[in-house]
Amino acid sequence: MIRKTAIAALLALFMLTGAAMAEIKAGDIITFGSYEQDNDQTNGKEPIEWVVMEVEGGDAMLLSRYVLDILAYNDGNMKTSWKKSSLRSWLNSTFYDEAFTGEEKAQLLIKELETKYDEGTTADPVTLMTCPDALRIFENHQARQCVGTEYAKAKGLYQSKKYKGFTHWWTRNPSWESYNKASYVAASGGTMKCGAPLTNRNFGVRPLIYLKAADFSPAQ
Repeated sequence: MIRKTAIAALLALFMLTGAAMAEIKAGDIITFGSYEQDNDQTNGKEPIEWVVMEVEGGDAMLLSRYVLDILAYNDGNMKTSWKKSSLRSWLNSTFYDEAFTGEEKAQLLIKELETKYDEGTTADPVTLMTCPDALRIFENHQARQCVGTEYAKAKGLYQSKKYKGFTHWWTRNPSWESYNKASYVAASGGTMKCGAPLTNRNFGVRPLIYLKAADFSPAQ
């Protein structure tokens, strides 16, 4: 007979997949969409794992479990806002088309979101987490630390020796002190509101999406 402790351990490792039977909730890990991750393009794309950050008003905020790619916040050393950044454009064109099927795109919520230190709001199917949300939602520095996929590493993702391979990942906030910089979460897990140069090309990208928690239904 399997001991109760073993059953509990198995349940703790359970991830919602194509057989999802219940409404997703904060803390769940689900698979949705696909993207190159193992750096072996001969075997096709791999399912993307997402962590459910929170559920508010039935809308679930999902952050990719791993850094999926590397990009500069903005091409060219020029002042910009999140609204005008090349990273925002890439997320909602190249990444959006590569990561999601038509059926999956139909499930993505397009939410009007404010970005602190930025101009106005944006409404996109794919975005990034804000620096204040990263500080608010994650329990501590350790919980904010993230590693990249083999694909991201092969493209030149920064990997900290001091922090055991963890990396920096962009948030969508421009720096509070300079529009030549953007905020990020450091390999240490600290939230760096003062920012780094927009043109850094070895910082990680962790896309963020929203789904209806009660309607989640992975494509078969």
